[in-house]
Amino acid sequence: NCTSPYPSGAIDIAVHPGATLTGYSVCTVSNPSIYQEKISIQADASGLVVAAPGSITLAPGGESEFQVTVRAESRMAMQARSLSTTATVTEMNGVPPPNIAESTSNQIVNILQFSMLNVEMAEQSVEVYTGDDYSLEYFVYNQGNQRDKFNLGIDYDENMNFKIIFLFFF
Repeated sequence: NCTSPYPSGAIDIAVHPGATLTGYSVCTVSNPSIYQEKISIQADASGLVVAAPGSITLAPGGESEFQVTVRAESRMAMQARSLSTTATVTEMNGVPPPNIAESTSNQIVNILQFSMLNVEMAEQSVEVYTGDDYSLEYFVYNQGNQRDKFNLGIDYDENMNFKIIFLFFF
């Protein structure tokens, strides 16, 4: 059985610059039998890097908790992937089990959205004289990992006699 410690119920991974790029799930395996069991652990997260113990040995009636850690790439696109964690009994008292005992837990991994806008002025310095018309050109870059909305505003003195016109090109 695997559960997420995140409020969303999924494994949330932040990928903004400076983020840890990791998320995790807490899993529990139990041995209801009267034999010592060696349990193999396999985890896959749809192409993401995953770390989990390779195997766990449990006493009869025992239980053990472990973490499955998932790592994403920096600035990865916002998306959802699946994490599948499978526990399989490979030995009972040192010999192969008479039947296949296996359990799989499936979870969602959320690569979280982050916003990162960059505004660049085409000309670094501009002098505008009385009576002149002048166009200022700005470039806005979305360096986040998903489509973003933003507000644009300009502060100016309303007592001055000039007009501001916005033109947007996509």
